[in-house]
Amino acid sequence: VRVFKDVTPAEDGKLHLVFKPFSNVSRQVDSPAILNALEILQSKPGFIHPVRIVTQDHPVADVDGHTWSADEYYFGGMRAYRDEPVVNARDKALYRGERYGNFSYHIPLARGKFRLKLYFAETWFGTPASQEPALDSRRFDVYANGACLLRNFEIAKEAGVNREIVKAFENVQPNAQGA
Repeated sequence: VRVFKDVTPAEDGKLHLVFKPFSNVSRQVDSPAILNALEILQSKPGFIHPVRIVTQDHPVADVDGHTWSADEYYFGGMRAYRDEPVVNARDKALYRGERYGNFSYHIPLARGKFRLKLYFAETWFGTPASQEPALDSRRFDVYANGACLLRNFEIAKEAGVNREIVKAFENVQPNAQGA
């Protein structure tokens, strides 16, 4: 997936896209172009539409009507589903799935600075009444392009069990590969 921002139509009002085969003269081979899908969305100059991903196998609409894409761009980890609702969550649908273990996401983005919001809820350890076993049992770090965003983070300690916590980070930039 490649995202381009600030693309404008030509003087004739059309967007002219050209896909050309790659020619390898030394091997006398042309590598054909391929495309599986194309989407053009109108946005304000300098902005792209929000990227929203939920750790579920299907898209989810939140309470504000925003669509969250099914879990994609991940490497590693496992996905689990929980029936116990997150107590204080404004939008409980976002917390029905979770990715856990050792994993990463490589999300394609256009150049620029972004606000990254990470949504967490410790749902594995049961109801709020059984909070004690959860404390000090899951600590982890979160990095974005090599920079540490969260160190020794423990959801249950900061929010409690089955409770939402959202961490926001400003001015996050994609790496040189656009991820």
